[in-house]
Amino acid sequence: MSMRASQRKEGRTAARSRQRNSVARDRGGAAVPAVKPGPTIVAMVLADEMAAAVDADPGHREELREVALAVGQWLADEARPGRWDTIDAATVLRMMALEDEVQQGRFLLTLAGLLGYAALQGHLPIEPARRTLLQIEGLARSSAVAVFAAQTAAQLHRRGSAGEPDGRTAA
Repeated sequence: MSMRASQRKEGRTAARSRQRNSVARDRGGAAVPAVKPGPTIVAMVLADEMAAAVDADPGHREELREVALAVGQWLADEARPGRWDTIDAATVLRMMALEDEVQQGRFLLTLAGLLGYAALQGHLPIEPARRTLLQIEGLARSSAVAVFAAQTAAQLHRRGSAGEPDGRTAA
């Protein structure tokens, strides 16, 4: 084989190797579908920002942080770090393996609050937040959590209808 042919073959092999290595993989090594570029949210920043906005006591601040970190870790494990617009609440809830209804309700309520806050502040597009809030409504065993998620989704819908697609009103 000539030197040129050998270099071309090495180049093709290297290109295929780079392509294989650039595919996102989950923990089991399975290929994860590519996610379109979108907004990223740093979990701790979101939790701390919301805690300050609602003047949360230390216990609630810690709960906001724990839920935000759990979601952030799940997104990172799924090769979508910071992509809160791609959350699957049912999968995150299963991953949490919470033992009882009260813990599940607290988790879902806190997640709904974080999503609503992020969307209302323009950190997250309205439609993905609304979709996840409606999913939370369906997952919630507590009527209070279901109503909160549904009302937050409705508020986002009204806000999106009255303003721009990202939830901010036109200036």
